[in-house]
Amino acid sequence: DDAIPIHDLLERPFREARDEALARFETAYFTAGLARHDGNVSRLAEAAGIARNYVHRLLRRNGIRRTYTKS
Repeated sequence: DDAIPIHDLLERPFREARDEALARFETAYFTAGLARHDGNVSRLAEAAGIARNYVHRLLRRNGIRRTYTKS
């Protein structure tokens, strides 16, 4: 199951729980997206329907680093 668990957040204050749930989602979404697009942020941004510079901002905010593979 690929569900992002949130049960541990239900006892926290709303804003704290929401921020943590969003961070978990963004981390899972962009980690998978980078893998799917071979680390290419431009292709990830296009597929996600958001600006490339915003993808970079979200990657930094969530501590996600691109990995490069040599062909």
